[in-house]
Amino acid sequence: MNLPAAISLAAAVVGLVIAGLTFGLGSAPRWRRYRLLALIALLAALYCGLDVVATLEVPESVVVRLGGLEIALGVVHVVLWMVYADRQLGYTTPAWRKLIRGVM
Repeated sequence: MNLPAAISLAAAVVGLVIAGLTFGLGSAPRWRRYRLLALIALLAALYCGLDVVATLEVPESVVVRLGGLEIALGVVHVVLWMVYADRQLGYTTPAWRKLIRGVM
């Protein structure tokens, strides 16, 4: 294992720990809004986990396929952050932003 793979793996583990802790906190009656944050952390951990494969010596076809999945996870991650921020701020989402999220 090389240094970039180790760093990606460490980031994935940290993301899983944060997702677990956040989901635990989100189980409390008045803290349910943090469950979405747990999903966001889980997606970040998956993204970092897939990045481990990209840093190792694997066939290019594997890197390309997992790279596409990594991009898709990144897009979903960004959309969920936008939803979470809107909910936290009490922001009414305009129709054009909902359309952009749907396209993403």
